[in-house]
Amino acid sequence: MTEHLVEVAGALVRIKDGRIEVLTDPTVSYCPLRQDLYGCREESRETVERSLREHMEVLGMYGPGRVLELPDRPVSFGASEIISDAMADGVV
Repeated sequence: MTEHLVEVAGALVRIKDGRIEVLTDPTVSYCPLRQDLYGCREESRETVERSLREHMEVLGMYGPGRVLELPDRPVSFGASEIISDAMADGVV
């Protein structure tokens, strides 16, 4: 039995044994990045669940078959990812 507590768009979400339960409403009403990546014009419990479900189906997140490396990263998070992307692009 696995259980994860995560925050998405300010909403608290429990993922337990592959089931998504959005526990609170999102505190973020609009995010340009999430609109660009997921088409969310206005955040809701449904958009939070939909984006997590997509991550679980496409990337295997929160399961044993998760994808750890992507050939293309839509967004670089963290210092190591930013430096890696800059080196790959020849900027650094």
